[in-house]
Amino acid sequence: EFAERGFSAARQEWLARCLHMDADITLLSDFAPPRSGRCRGVAADGALLLETESGIERIISGEVSLRLAT
Repeated sequence: EFAERGFSAARQEWLARCLHMDADITLLSDFAPPRSGRCRGVAADGALLLETESGIERIISGEVSLRLAT
């Protein structure tokens, strides 16, 4: 199904199981400084949607670690 329809086929199931949905999170990456914001789910193309003071950011990096903000 993924090969035919891409991520959009699994998006609703992913959203239903996302433990970080609407939670404050910090994104950690080897290639960028940490960024904090509120997880707003994923776009149809699989990009993580992070709400920050600047608005919604689309995170498409290959390796991002998610941790609940403290």
